[in-house]
Amino acid sequence: MPETTAKGCSCTETLAHLHAFVDRECDEQLTARLQAHVASCPHCKAQADAVRHLQGLLRSRCAEQAPQSLVERVRTQLAVVSACGCTPGLCECGHGRAERHTTTVTTSTTLVSDSTVASVSRSVTYRS
Repeated sequence: MPETTAKGCSCTETLAHLHAFVDRECDEQLTARLQAHVASCPHCKAQADAVRHLQGLLRSRCAEQAPQSLVERVRTQLAVVSACGCTPGLCECGHGRAERHTTTVTTSTTLVSDSTVASVSRSVTYRS
């Protein structure tokens, strides 16, 4: 793999910014340098393509909807926060302290792509 291209961007720098680059989170100057490097470096192009492919798989496989009861509880808590301006359970006014519920949502997905098998598991705990 070539370390530095004519535009002065190295493979190391490209790989360090790869996810931000693919997510279009880099500023214009860095994006231009990374684009030039990826266009001229087969290794970094393959890495960028792999990240884009994995993101597509995750997007298509992890499109789960939250349970309606959770959506309603979150909306209720957001309305309370909007009304008093503080965080339930952490505020001075005391709302949300009398009854506290915890919901843990776990999603697990196995992705199979060409010669790669990836298992993704994510747990999120919601308190209300």
